[in-house]
Amino acid sequence: SICLCPDPCTVPCGTQQFLRRRTMLRCAAPTVGESMRLHGETPEVRRHAERSLETGMDTSVSQEWPVDEALSGADRYVVAMSCLYLVPKTLVVFPLLVVLLLPLLLVARCRLGLLGASSFEVDRCTRSHCIYVTVAFVISLPALVVIIVSYLFDMGAYYFFSLVYCAATWRWEQYRQSSCVLRPYKGGPTIVLMGDFFVCILGATWRQGLFRAAFMFASMFCVIPWLKYFVNTNPFVYPLEERFMQQISTSMQDISLDDLVLGLDDIIVSTKAGPEVATAVNSWDFAPHYPRPPSGRRYAMGIQGSRIRGKCGTTFYLTHSLHMACRPGVAEEPFVRSTSCMRPWMRVMLWHNNPYHLFTAWVEASISTGSPSQLDKERGGEHPMWIVTSHSPLHCRRSPGPMPPAVDRFFDAWLHELVYALRRRFCGKQAADELYKEVVSEAGVSRLASRETMPFVAP
Repeated sequence: SICLCPDPCTVPCGTQQFLRRRTMLRCAAPTVGESMRLHGETPEVRRHAERSLETGMDTSVSQEWPVDEALSGADRYVVAMSCLYLVPKTLVVFPLLVVLLLPLLLVARCRLGLLGASSFEVDRCTRSHCIYVTVAFVISLPALVVIIVSYLFDMGAYYFFSLVYCAATWRWEQYRQSSCVLRPYKGGPTIVLMGDFFVCILGATWRQGLFRAAFMFASMFCVIPWLKYFVNTNPFVYPLEERFMQQISTSMQDISLDDLVLGLDDIIVSTKAGPEVATAVNSWDFAPHYPRPPSGRRYAMGIQGSRIRGKCGTTFYLTHSLHMACRPGVAEEPFVRSTSCMRPWMRVMLWHNNPYHLFTAWVEASISTGSPSQLDKERGGEHPMWIVTSHSPLHCRRSPGPMPPAVDRFFDAWLHELVYALRRRFCGKQAADELYKEVVSEAGVSRLASRETMPFVAP
């Protein structure tokens, strides 16, 4: 699975080359050491992804997912125990974390001031950055103690309430099967990548502001581990399976592929983008930031900011993001799981051993062909998700909340905002306003709300 470009830095892997190499990439997996070092992936999750391709699933449309009403009792138990444990714990831990995290974010704001008006990538080898990481680590130690204690309490309550339910209902065989579903997503890279984390803090603080970022970091460390392990992926309570969901934006065939990738990098990868990007991001309900990894590997920690209707900051989520573009010293081409991918851009791994994201999933972000089920969205932005969940009524609700179907609906709404920002940059505000489209968010396929003719630019 070696990239055929003679110089991966100067000769990009084009769309046609990528499509021609798909068969070869499925057969030639990297060694265990290379896989973890370069891509942050384990051999087991790689084999799991390759097996899913052999099923011939249509990845341009979401998988049908019926509701199992028999799991309503499990839902009621999970909600009741969450209220019993999480509410009082949050009232104590959350304000303490906000206070303890503010000094760290003040240091990050000072470091941002040294980057100038804009900065695509933080140079991790400079003296100023080494000083920033050292000072930030020392200042974060009190908060780190509270975070560790909070996590230990979460895990203790998780095992106590889960084992009580499993023993009372005698679901040990279900637990064994659900654990097998989770197994490929265990053993991923550690979240204790302090260099990566402090770079994420820079981009997150620039996008959210000082006080909002403190609120969101505190809610992440306080609430997310419980929601992930006890509510969303609890093998003691729920029969877990892997569900496929796909969101594809409206077509961007009036923008070239290279410009689309460049625009995505400026909006999402840049640590400190220009004022126009800042204005757009500030109004979004979802603000991801996936910084460039250090030299020698393709993956790094990323961070996602989630808000309520563009105003009230709710929380951050930590991820492991794999950058698909070739870069110096890294010739290995990553594996792509979607069969409707035209140009790969990013893989976002939500490992089960990462307690600071709601879900356990393999997620990709690419430019889509829309083939075969959504051909009217060719060259749209696709967001396929292979997510571990259950058929319970709670996990199948599309109403706002920390559940997989709600994320499906959420991205259907957010992707058209991203499309508008990209089109405004490369085609101008008038074209962005005229070609602005939304989709009717539904399970399965979200169709276009209107069908105007779209200009075409060669890929």
